[in-house]
Amino acid sequence: MAFTIANWACVSESLNQGQELVVPFLGVATVLNAPNMFIYGTPNDTVAQVSAANYFLGQYKSLSVGDWIQGNATDGTFSLRVSAVSATSLVTVPNGLGVPNTNLLYAAVPVTSAEFLGMFATPKLLIAAPGANKLIVVEQMAMSMTFNSAAYAAGGVVAAQYDATINGGGVAATVPEAAADFFAAASTTFRSLGSSAIAPFSTTVNKGIYLSNATAAFTTGNSALIANVWYRIVPTV
Repeated sequence: MAFTIANWACVSESLNQGQELVVPFLGVATVLNAPNMFIYGTPNDTVAQVSAANYFLGQYKSLSVGDWIQGNATDGTFSLRVSAVSATSLVTVPNGLGVPNTNLLYAAVPVTSAEFLGMFATPKLLIAAPGANKLIVVEQMAMSMTFNSAAYAAGGVVAAQYDATINGGGVAATVPEAAADFFAAASTTFRSLGSSAIAPFSTTVNKGIYLSNATAAFTTGNSALIANVWYRIVPTV
């Protein structure tokens, strides 16, 4: 945890630090006390770490009580207000709730014909586990098959699932695709939307996304695929 000066900027400099008495020509004297606005981003620290006392202590000379600090951390955005500042102590308080960092992510994962034939017993990893108290939400998956020479046969419904449970026994992360669809003898894309399955945290939180199928393994096929997955990582606490 460390403040990084290169990621720090003042984007709204007020007329004063603290208070200033302004007397316009032929006007009435007014005390101005507009806060300054600062932007900060960190690729290393969480919102909780950035919000902790004295994180911004190195910038105490630039900050006054009432100033705002906004930006993004590794797990979301933040909006803080300076509540106390001195050479030895700098305290900030939240200005409302931070917004979780849930930008849409994308992964393109090659799936060999051997992996597709074997995923009934050995599910294929598509997205690694995201970490404690985090959940991967799959928006959609498009599997593009480049036909080689032999069509797939047998097998059972195909879906992305949470964790590496064999035989397609994990909680579904996408809507299942019928096995017969993969019997195609031409290059084809199979598109599945995210599943709305309800499941306890123990089966989905901090679990990777794997490709598997139910009932039985596919046979005879020799065509490679690419699993294109659009997903988000969201906090669960």
